[in-house]
Amino acid sequence: MIIASCGIQGSASTWTYNVLRELLGRWSVKLASGSFENWDAIASVDLSTTDCLLFKCHSLRHDLADILALANASFVVTTRDPLDCAVSLHSRIFDNEIDAIKNIVRSFASIATVLSYNRTLLLPFHAGFPEQFETIQAICTFLEIEIRMPVKLSIFEQFRRQNVERMISLESREAEVSDAGFRYDKVSLFNESHFTRLKRSFSPAMDQDLRDIFGGFRRDNLTLVSGDQLSFSELIFYFDVPWPPLDGPGIKVLNSIYLPRGVWQIDVTGSIAGARITRILVCQTGQVLTAADVAEAEDARLSFVHRNVRYDDDYQVFVEGDIPEFNPRREDRFRLKATLLQLVESRSPMS
Repeated sequence: MIIASCGIQGSASTWTYNVLRELLGRWSVKLASGSFENWDAIASVDLSTTDCLLFKCHSLRHDLADILALANASFVVTTRDPLDCAVSLHSRIFDNEIDAIKNIVRSFASIATVLSYNRTLLLPFHAGFPEQFETIQAICTFLEIEIRMPVKLSIFEQFRRQNVERMISLESREAEVSDAGFRYDKVSLFNESHFTRLKRSFSPAMDQDLRDIFGGFRRDNLTLVSGDQLSFSELIFYFDVPWPPLDGPGIKVLNSIYLPRGVWQIDVTGSIAGARITRILVCQTGQVLTAADVAEAEDARLSFVHRNVRYDDDYQVFVEGDIPEFNPRREDRFRLKATLLQLVESRSPMS
């Protein structure tokens, strides 16, 4: 039995993982659990004496997702408006607002894919599921496990917010300090940042570009449908390391763009004042997907259809030619717009 507790950051996925861990433990199965995103991490766990593998993730490598689908794994998925998730991550983890947004985009691509291609129990954050005992009932029904009512009530009480917060702040014997400097419980994976009262806001330009990313998507439900649109601006997805980049053709103007699994219409547009662009290319993790010649102009555009199965590999856009150093905050910056045409028929990354 394999159970994946998946959730976009800031959607109470850690609460869900712990409720699952307790329920399965009370069901008397031999359980292995932890936080994993790829097959190598899972392969390091000794599963020879276990009946059930439970793992938590915010992003899921596409190869592992396919293995889980073939193994008929059960997915318990927590969702939340990605805009609120970005604010949560910026407030709790990342001082840099761009890092917070890029992490949410990568997580969104995984969670939207999981929801759209697998048997799932969906727990939307806006419905307040961590505060409702019915959530415990729904999980038991979904997993077809039988737990006595007093036990379910005790688990619900155990993971009320105030009780978990007390565990992190007082039980120093179990808490450790993460690389980011906050205390966390190594078994439950709860940490101090889950309970911060701090709320950071994005700069006006960054806030608008964040809203543009998900402006063509139904943010209350992350399940994919044809016609969904995502839009990525150079302001956020600019290649912000020493000039010029040396790991690809030309100058990289967009990177770290993740799209859920599906067939996408992709349109790239943009310009650089004073440039003589001769070519524009779109790559995915080092592989050139398509390219087009440009007649030594300041602006460039490229449209194509891509069947994306490697949803955890990012897209990058390069331009070649005589390119002066440019400001990603300029008016006519590059943008990649993606429109979902249809879901893919196969879950195999090799097909």
